[in-house]
Amino acid sequence: MIQFTELLSLILFQQERHKALEEMGISVQSSGIAVEKSKFYLVNLNADPSMNELLVYYLQVTLQIL
Repeated sequence: MIQFTELLSLILFQQERHKALEEMGISVQSSGIAVEKSKFYLVNLNADPSMNELLVYYLQVTLQIL
C-alpha cells in the first residue's frame, strides 16, 4: 500500500510538472496534450498507438538578422 508521504510527494511532483509544462505553453488534458498555436513543436509518431504522441519536443524560435 502506498504511504501517505509517498502519495503527497507524487501529487506535488505532478503539480510542479503541470506548472512547468504550462509555462512552456503546453497544456495537459485528458485527451492528450494541447500546444498553443503560436508555439513550434515536434511530436513522436509510432505505428503502435499506445506509443504514439508520448514525446513532445518544444522548439524555441530565435531570429537572427544578418
